[in-house]
Amino acid sequence: MKNPNLFGYKSITDISEELYNKYKDEKVVGYYRGNTPELIVRDPELVKRILNVDFAYFYMRGLTRNDALEPLLLSLFHVEGDRWKLLRQRLTSAFTTHKLKGMFPLVVQCAGKL
Repeated sequence: MKNPNLFGYKSITDISEELYNKYKDEKVVGYYRGNTPELIVRDPELVKRILNVDFAYFYMRGLTRNDALEPLLLSLFHVEGDRWKLLRQRLTSAFTTHKLKGMFPLVVQCAGKL
């Protein structure tokens, strides 16, 4: 079977997981979803670089949603394109090392209560 997702035999998540596990020695795995090329990044250093330095080039992630029907999904985890870039730029300053260290005691206290 060439494309198990074409007729819904496998989800995109299952296909991605299989490719991730199949190519254990590769840093990056590329494949086509339909006619769209996609990457699965396996190397933690590459992931860190993409998320910290090169995020401006990796903002189209294929997570299309209808904003009018699903307004609660307008978060950093679900939006893409220019809206994602804008949210990412705004939130970056909120998660500096200094601010995260300052929040650590609060996290420990909340975890203790949990």
